[in-house]
Amino acid sequence: MAVGASLGGLLADRIGRRQVFALTLLVYGVATGASALVSGLAALLVLRFFVGLGLGAELPVASTYVSEFAPARMRGRLIVILEAFWAVGWTAAAVIGYFVVPASDDGWRWAFAIGAVPAMYALAVRWGCRSRRAGCLAKVVQRKPSGSSPRLSGRRGVGNTRQVLARMMLNLLPL
Repeated sequence: MAVGASLGGLLADRIGRRQVFALTLLVYGVATGASALVSGLAALLVLRFFVGLGLGAELPVASTYVSEFAPARMRGRLIVILEAFWAVGWTAAAVIGYFVVPASDDGWRWAFAIGAVPAMYALAVRWGCRSRRAGCLAKVVQRKPSGSSPRLSGRRGVGNTRQVLARMMLNLLPL
């Protein structure tokens, strides 16, 4: 991960954060999914190295992207949301490790396959919106928060955070 973080930051400065974000997500997802299909320890170690590269490069790129493009009034909130999802991932990994791995002899394979799902989902959603980019953004941006409180629907509330997150996510990966 340290090598990935170093290379990801340097590469992002050269070719752009959006492209590196897409690349790291793809490297992580493919290497994690391929880990489920290996037949030997050497291949597994090589794939796990690539997972570490992808995940390590993701750390500085995602944080920097959010810091650069989020409006100043909600930058802190968005960074906290971003960082909170690491804990969600760790918790999901622990649950998968506890329930899926010991369930069968191939439980470890299923755990790797499940680990690739979020990355593949993110790529599918992003490229699924490719031809309907404006429509996808409009649906998310126009959706109103469920609460009727002025604080929730006002300029600083949940609705505005959702709009900013939607714009950032739809613009993250190159078309």
